[in-house]
Order: sequence, then structure tokens, then C-alpha cells
Amino acid sequence: MEQPTKYDLHAEKYSTIFLEKNQKATDIYHSQFDLDLANKKLLDLGCGDGHDLNTFSKRGASVYGIDASSSMVTLALQHTENKAEIKEAYFENVPFPDNFFDIVCSKYALQASPDMQPIFQEVNRVLKPGGSFIFLVGHPIYQFLEKRKHPKDYFLKEIIDVKIFDGQFEIREPTHTLSEYISSYFIRHFELNVYIEEAEDSIERINGDIYPAFLLIKSKKKF
Repeated sequence: MEQPTKYDLHAEKYSTIFLEKNQKATDIYHSQFDLDLANKKLLDLGCGDGHDLNTFSKRGASVYGIDASSSMVTLALQHTENKAEIKEAYFENVPFPDNFFDIVCSKYALQASPDMQPIFQEVNRVLKPGGSFIFLVGHPIYQFLEKRKHPKDYFLKEIIDVKIFDGQFEIREPTHTLSEYISSYFIRHFELNVYIEEAEDSIERINGDIYPAFLLIKSKKKF
């Protein structure tokens, strides 16, 4: 996968800018953790530099993370002062046992994978019945607009180049549709509790238009 390589090369710079430019998304994301985290086992998929893990740890959670970037894993271990168990791994193959976690979460990471169902299957496997699954991803609408051609096909999966943080970074990612996130598999195995979509300044506004940059889904694994 190409994205981990880019993050490896610019991990510290990316992490610093991410915190500055994604405050709205971060605030909305953390507002959904209105849970008692004390002694809960929490897994962050795409934990990045560990900033979120550190926040959850301070609230009493036992924190775990995976990331495909070795540099991000190194940063995360530094930021959490080795209080977290963090592994270099992909979302489709989570290196933890069945029914192990009380909470699985992810922020701006899942959209880097081409197929959501293998990820949802792994979350379903490692999450306890009744456990919370909270994730925030890049919105399919901005991905559609980033195809930058006419005519565009919303349903055609393509690799796009997205400019973020006022053009300081360009990332490549596969496009998705809303039905990939709220799929029949997801509906069968998870109870949808919250759906939020918002604009965010971190994503380039093509032609000055305002459109959602991210969507957030909060759910629980069905018994």
C-alpha cells in the first residue's frame, strides 16, 4: 500500500499539522465517547501518532492500536509513554483475539483500505457483544468530487489524489460509496446509533463549494 510509505517519510510533520487542521472533526469524534472508559479495552485502528490513544488512556482505558506505518507506530509509542500496546498491522488482519475489546474506534483511517467488509468482519470478531464501534472516515462526496473529470461515475471505484492541509500534503486513496460504510453486513452485525456528516477546512474546497469532508458512525455490536 502506498499511503504508509508517505506517512513514514513525513510522520512528525503530518501529525503536527493534523492536530491543527482537524480540530472540528477531532472534537466531534471525541464527543461520541460519552462512555465510562475506566478499565475498558479500546482498540484504535490506524492509531497514527497515538494522540487519541493518549487521551483515552488518561480516561482510564487500557489502550491498544494498530497502524500500517512503522514511523507512526514509533511516534505512538513515544506519545503514550509505552502505556499502550501498539502493533504494525493492517485493518483486515487484526492481531488480537476474538471478543477481546469493549471499544473499537478509528479516525480518518479506514477509507485508505479498498474494501470495508473484511475490516467490518475483523471488528465484529475482536469486539465483545454490545461493544462500541465508532469510526470517522473521509466522506464519499468529497471523494466523488476529487475525481476531477467529466462525466464522473460515483459508483466506479478509483484511486484519487486528495490535497489536504492547504495543499501541504497529497494523499492517494480509493473512493468509496455510502453503501460501503452502511452495508448489509454492517446492518446485520451492528446497531447504528449516530450518523454525522460535516464540512472541515482540512479538505480542499473544489471551486469554493462547501460539502462534507467526513462522516462519523457510532454503533454497537449486536448480541
